[in-house]
Amino acid sequence: MTYKIIPTDVFLKDVKSLKKKYRNIIDDIDDLAENLEQNPTTGKALGRN
Repeated sequence: MTYKIIPTDVFLKDVKSLKKKYRNIIDDIDDLAENLEQNPTTGKALGRN
């Protein structure tokens, strides 16, 4: 199954403002997106599902 990550406008706006304080945030988000594309079940379940 193929997954695609689509950031919201609010997310992009927040990242833009955080970029001033956290210089590597773009690289971190890119790494996260790549990791999630390779293994979409990464992380801990938050609900009962």
